[in-house]
Amino acid sequence: MVSQHGHGKIIVGDSHEYGDSPAIFYQKVIEDLIRSYLSSFLSLPDAHVSERWLDNYVSPPLMNPGFISRLME
Repeated sequence: MVSQHGHGKIIVGDSHEYGDSPAIFYQKVIEDLIRSYLSSFLSLPDAHVSERWLDNYVSPPLMNPGFISRLME
């Protein structure tokens, strides 16, 4: 998801990780994947990240895609 606001800045977000023990710290590899994908259709000559955020949410097992796929096997 990419959005540009009135001052010209680009907001990019976001990635999701599911599982019994998702990472709780920033993962540069995920940002690199997102930036690589963006560069396939968007030219940002002086792109730099001004802010990052990381959120963790608790969800019931039925909200976990891995749990759902195990139910369907």
